[in-house]
Amino acid sequence: MGINSDAIKFGRKIPFDWGHVNQYAFQLLAFPPVKAVERILPVPYLDNFYDQNGYGACVGFASSRMMSFYNRLPRPGRLYDAMWLWQRAKSFDSDLMTKEGDDNGTYVNAAFKVLRKEGHRLFVNDNSLPVNIDQGIRSYYWAKTVDEMRTAISMDRPVVLGINWYSEFMCPVKIERDGKKEWWIGTSASLGYVSGGHAILCYAASDKREAFRLMNTWGRDYPKVWVSYTVMNKLLHEYGEACVAIDRPE
Repeated sequence: MGINSDAIKFGRKIPFDWGHVNQYAFQLLAFPPVKAVERILPVPYLDNFYDQNGYGACVGFASSRMMSFYNRLPRPGRLYDAMWLWQRAKSFDSDLMTKEGDDNGTYVNAAFKVLRKEGHRLFVNDNSLPVNIDQGIRSYYWAKTVDEMRTAISMDRPVVLGINWYSEFMCPVKIERDGKKEWWIGTSASLGYVSGGHAILCYAASDKREAFRLMNTWGRDYPKVWVSYTVMNKLLHEYGEACVAIDRPE
């Protein structure tokens, strides 16, 4: 399976200031180490809804899909206005070249600032409702390691990633495991070149596979994929971000 990279826009910008990551480091929460993780979180797929459709809006879409997981009850996956979150995040974006209404990307931290300070907008019956602080989050922290990401998943906390997206990732491959075929990325000796900066949701960790599972924002054309802990460690060390929402309004 492959996807036309010419039709894709990414949209995650690498921060020039990493103060937020150090000030709100996941390790400061001092959660006990996790010995083993085999956890796939029930994130609503909603592939046709959370498709960024060629806009540089991955930050808004990955973060909104995360919110559909947190607020999936009592409904099976509430829908959120991802385009609004993407555009609104630019008001919290410290880059003077970015503004609301353009097609530029933004920072993962900017989207989470919006979710914490303003909340989010629900979609109901094809209409976007007013912004509601109760649809946001109270706090978020930044994982820096594979082990911290494993811990977050074990705690039922999906992780919004901001990472380099390599050309090899554009063509997932099927690998058979225990009689079942699964989609994987990052399996080649070379990952190719960096196609852009991407935000994507991590919603599963498997120590048996030594891998995380990712859910993209490119609709049905791109499957749910596994990526090894080794490759994720590389991505985190290449100006990667891993944001975890801890407390949400009840």
